Amino acid sequence: MYLAAMLKALLRSGLGLLACAALLLNAQTTQSTVSGRVFDAQTGQGLQNAVISCRKAEAGDCLSVRTDPRGFFTLPLLSPGIYEFRATAPGYQPREIDEQTLPVASRVELMFGLRPEADVYGAKTQRLASLPNGRILDFFAADFETKGFATVAAVLPQAVAQQSTLSYTVDPGAIDRLPLNGRDVYSVLALQPGVVSDTATGRGLGLAANGQRPGASNFLLDGVESNQYLITGPAYAVSPEVVQEYSISTNNFSAEYGRTSGYVANAVTRSGGDAWHGLGYYYLRNERLDANDFQRNRQGMPREPVREARTGLQTGGPFPAGGLFVSAALEALRFGSRRDPVAYLLPTAAFRVAPGSLAKSLLDRFLPVRPSDSSQTISAPDHLNQLLGLLRIDRPYRQSRDRLMARLSFAGTDRPEFVWSPYKDFVTPLKQDAGGVLVSSINSLPGAMTGEFRASLNWDQVSFDRRWPDIPTLVAADGTSLPGYPGLFGLRDANRNLELSANVIYPHRTHLSTFGGGFLHRSISGYLDPGGHPIVYFNGLDAFGRDQPSSVSLALD
Repeated sequence: MYLAAMLKALLRSGLGLLACAALLLNAQTTQSTVSGRVFDAQTGQGLQNAVISCRKAEAGDCLSVRTDPRGFFTLPLLSPGIYEFRATAPGYQPREIDEQTLPVASRVELMFGLRPEADVYGAKTQRLASLPNGRILDFFAADFETKGFATVAAVLPQAVAQQSTLSYTVDPGAIDRLPLNGRDVYSVLALQPGVVSDTATGRGLGLAANGQRPGASNFLLDGVESNQYLITGPAYAVSPEVVQEYSISTNNFSAEYGRTSGYVANAVTRSGGDAWHGLGYYYLRNERLDANDFQRNRQGMPREPVREARTGLQTGGPFPAGGLFVSAALEALRFGSRRDPVAYLLPTAAFRVAPGSLAKSLLDRFLPVRPSDSSQTISAPDHLNQLLGLLRIDRPYRQSRDRLMARLSFAGTDRPEFVWSPYKDFVTPLKQDAGGVLVSSINSLPGAMTGEFRASLNWDQVSFDRRWPDIPTLVAADGTSLPGYPGLFGLRDANRNLELSANVIYPHRTHLSTFGGGFLHRSISGYLDPGGHPIVYFNGLDAFGRDQPSSVSLALD
């Protein structure tokens, strides 16, 4: 009995802490909520137990709810997309809304005024007509005159947005049709009102909204944080084919959004539909297909060498064995070019160094074949390899009232010649790896409440390490390139995000209450080592050959 009492006390304290966290913290969402009322079109009286059903155009699942005694209803936490809504009640003519778009994290109100059946077909004489697409159209004798015709303008149920946030939704069609430079879907944000591109900083996307800094941004993917803190942008790129749509909020953020003063970019990945569809693509760029630009022609330079090949595949559809809907995408990029020619001075074969000197050991080790001419004009290679992948699995159950989603995404980028040197052993690559795992669940709770829970783990790492850290940086006053790491520093930056969030929606007549909580744990580690290694200066190449430095620069603290 004592153990049972302890467990009850712990449970009460845990629920209390959770309630406090729900009041103090916020939880972001990508889901939309539809609420409204069904009423008699003649009297305005609410209709109790009317059925409101919705069906998403891409998927075959259908969700339905009933109205309360005053005719109010709520369809909470619907994934963004295009829906069909239908309102039915005994003794009344049904009404429908086709192709109603629900943007990301929207609040929409639908009002259905239903006409009594007696007002429609008095004599209860019904006729049927078949449309070319195979659908059946019902019409009634009282509304159909065979001796003439009339043009009737349909009055659709009213749809009203119920949110104060200043947001703009990027049309999915724009993502498909616009020629995106670098196939970066977030670049479309620059087309939104109040957003400008800050190209002066050269860090990340450089987008600023309403006069805020480019760093004042919060990028979300499926409702969880996905930020690259080093260069202020999304943690990793995603293919345009896997993004269903996204919205940008620039002002008046609602309670569940925060951690920024600039803008919130909320993207949603594409889910599988009720039929299998696939897309394969191959993009090619080559200097043989391009004309030379004006500046290079004026300077007598040839066309910039560019060879780029991008291959990808995206597919999605149902997996009947487990009632799953699967969506997957994979993309690979290989880019090759050369930088503008640069003149380097190198020690020639005629250059003599003292036997047993440090200069001799370095040149024999890192420049075994010396050129005959000290002046060498070299166009350094520039390559980039990238691999993007995403897998999403959705499973509706309990007549689509509950939904479970899991997503795995990853991105790997490699630049083999990020820091280039004429001494090949000091050429330093840059590696950037990122990814994320997300599990979310939407469930019906007692008391007409609906809950949403998300758990995610995101990571990203950027690194280019100093090559041969035991060898100092060597600088000659006459401009000769000496063995050593040519960069000013080495860098390693690693981020880990663990995020948990929960939202609960409670409808009550004309009111809709939302409360929730979130937990975000950020782990940032790494190093930046400018001045961490000595720099040895020589008056010229001859002084280097005699191991006679003029000065040494070293950070002591």
